Amino acid sequence: MAKYPAIETVSANGSPLRVLVTGANGFIGSQLCQSLLDSGFSVIAGVRKSANLDYLKELSLEYSYGDVTQPETLPDLIKNADIVIHNAGLVKAKTKERLFAVNAYGSEALIKACVESNSVKRFIFVSSLAAFGPSGAEPRKEEDSPQPVTTYGRSKLEAERLLSAYADKINLQFARPVGVYGPGDREVFTFFQSVARGTRPAIGNTARKIQMIYVEDLVAGITKMLQHDLPTGAGYFLAEESASTFAEMTQQMAVALEKRTIKMPIPGWLFRILGALSEGFCKLTPFTPMLTLEKAGEILSTWEISIERAKRDFDFAPKTNFAEGAQKTVNWYREHGWL
Repeated sequence: MAKYPAIETVSANGSPLRVLVTGANGFIGSQLCQSLLDSGFSVIAGVRKSANLDYLKELSLEYSYGDVTQPETLPDLIKNADIVIHNAGLVKAKTKERLFAVNAYGSEALIKACVESNSVKRFIFVSSLAAFGPSGAEPRKEEDSPQPVTTYGRSKLEAERLLSAYADKINLQFARPVGVYGPGDREVFTFFQSVARGTRPAIGNTARKIQMIYVEDLVAGITKMLQHDLPTGAGYFLAEESASTFAEMTQQMAVALEKRTIKMPIPGWLFRILGALSEGFCKLTPFTPMLTLEKAGEILSTWEISIERAKRDFDFAPKTNFAEGAQKTVNWYREHGWL
């Protein structure tokens, strides 16, 4: 039973609460919009005017346009919203300054606009476990001290710090997912691609534990957050029930793909060198590297967390383990011609 009570998802006049989702056109944002619609909310897709809307074309949405790096656009972006879920952000960028401008200072500009509006009553920030960093011998818990190991993680932690200053002015919560995968994802897709070609990467210590979350479980969890009266300033880790080893995960990918694979050992030191080379090469090009020295360190780390707080406070109940999620993801990739 949830520690905090469920609340009505309709306004005082009986109409559905209006939820603005920033970054609505992306992998997570589009599926979050669908989850909110299914739960009876009225959804506003917050996007930039240049956004690709392919993921949203089948949904019944209102659109609102703005850019967190352009504060003058934000009052119009949020003007019809009762609740804002700030999901937009950058996972990678050419410079540290760009990551902080979007993820940290852009988030602060948005919550400031919400507070000044006097109409937005709740703000949920989609942060990341990267803000807290890898786990050690024990699963990470929300009360642990943050120790991010990447610039991305530090930008998310700075965002949380800046937003927390407004927790007494607006009802604020933080959702902190682990690595997210599922239909439409391009980040974990590279591992599926490798396995589909018959090569099962064995990077570093393959006995290390990694906890992921299937995208449908993530968006269901964020939706449940909205349906409960949670304390302002509270943060929650969101993940599948239990971690798998890296070796188990790549084997489960192979099973989902029905592929006989050859194990390809890559020592941790070599993987870090590859990350540094990729990063150095991309500095000479317009491209943003997927693999950097920091990203290599992140992949080589252990990521295991406790989700007990989310389960207790708002009945968070992830349904999909990695083996099941890998199969659903592979099916989607094949249906859409990615594999």
